[in-house]
Amino acid sequence: TNIANWALIGPTNKWAMFDVLRNTKSTAPLGITVVLTPATRCDSIALSGLVGASVRVTASSAIAGGAVYDSGIVTLSSRTTSGWYSYYFGSFRTRTEFVRRDLPPYADLVITVVVSAAVGDVSIGSCIVGMSRYLGSTSYDATNEALNFSTISRNSNGDSLLVPKRNIPQTQQVLWASKSYIDDILAVRSLLNGAVAAWYGLDDDTDGYFSSLFVVGIYKEMTINASYPLDAKINLTLEEV
Repeated sequence: TNIANWALIGPTNKWAMFDVLRNTKSTAPLGITVVLTPATRCDSIALSGLVGASVRVTASSAIAGGAVYDSGIVTLSSRTTSGWYSYYFGSFRTRTEFVRRDLPPYADLVITVVVSAAVGDVSIGSCIVGMSRYLGSTSYDATNEALNFSTISRNSNGDSLLVPKRNIPQTQQVLWASKSYIDDILAVRSLLNGAVAAWYGLDDDTDGYFSSLFVVGIYKEMTINASYPLDAKINLTLEEV
């Protein structure tokens, strides 16, 4: 409360992964181990902004008598090759997202997340746990774009001055859901009004399209079209925070 000597500038390194903003992250040399006790039922975990070689999630429950979940060691390194040259000389990249929605929802679940690397720093941008909610099946024609906040200006000679700034990913997708789910979807829409969540349009986080349809952010539009007798068409626009 002493504003003369203190100012809120952001979370400390330990808590940055729980801030859910893309411009904050927790970083440590070689590895990060974090133990979570949600104290409520949860069946899903989403990690984004990952920098590291591998990730592993385990969980235990005293009610169940010990270990109840192990994702195994999941390698984050990946590379796409289009020929022998890229096979031998192409650069490696790493997956930056990890999602699992099969945690056993014990009320006393203790979750351990380990992100490791042989060299260099390891980072976690966002760590989100909670109960997953089904909103429908993603149809073809989903799009990913970026709101670019970089600026360019020119002087009287036509010389350009480019000021790079961050871009904000945004996705648009159409979902189809049985009308029996609509009451649940309406409840989710109210619950997530102005609230950050992890959204993903594909179940498989190794799919090539997964990253383009994964957003840690808010919904800008969630319109339910009831023109069809059995299934509802939902227009969903998401924006990263």
